[in-house]
Amino acid sequence: MRVIAGSARGIRLDVPRSTSIRPTTDANKAAIFSMLSPLAPFPKVLDLYAGTGGLGIEALSRWGGEATFVESERAAVQSLRRNLDRTRLRDQTVIDQGSLPRALDRLNGAFDLVLLDPPYDDPDIATVMIVLGERAMVASNGIAVLEHTSRFQPSAEYGTLRLWKSRRHGDTILTLYDHGSGGIQNHEE
Repeated sequence: MRVIAGSARGIRLDVPRSTSIRPTTDANKAAIFSMLSPLAPFPKVLDLYAGTGGLGIEALSRWGGEATFVESERAAVQSLRRNLDRTRLRDQTVIDQGSLPRALDRLNGAFDLVLLDPPYDDPDIATVMIVLGERAMVASNGIAVLEHTSRFQPSAEYGTLRLWKSRRHGDTILTLYDHGSGGIQNHEE
């Protein structure tokens, strides 16, 4: 696993052996950021189920800004810290070691990009999406990206979030939501 582009391009990221973390593959990460690039930049990023931070670090490497990482597993948080040090991006971040959806109660404001790569069998995925949408945690011109399997059927809307597009990559589906207020159209003009 490595950073694909930007200031930290090519840096290998640490992934602990004794963990249940399933990092996003480089191919899926490339697909996500290919879809996002025309809409960039995203100065304020939220990486939920962050694991070792691969998605949030990729966003910071490409566009700068700041990122908040939420991860509950201790070994993953330790790897995340090492990865932020390796990429020299730690000063731009906040790490919340907590479980979702409860950790969302501690976050304030709206984010330009919310990245979600939950464990595929997590029963709280829909709840987390509902909270993001109902609390308007995605900025009016922001995007939320949910990585999931076909076993999970996401809703077309969660509060203010509206399904924008979905792409299948192998066994993984990448589903993108916008704020529902025309934010994507404003980016694409």
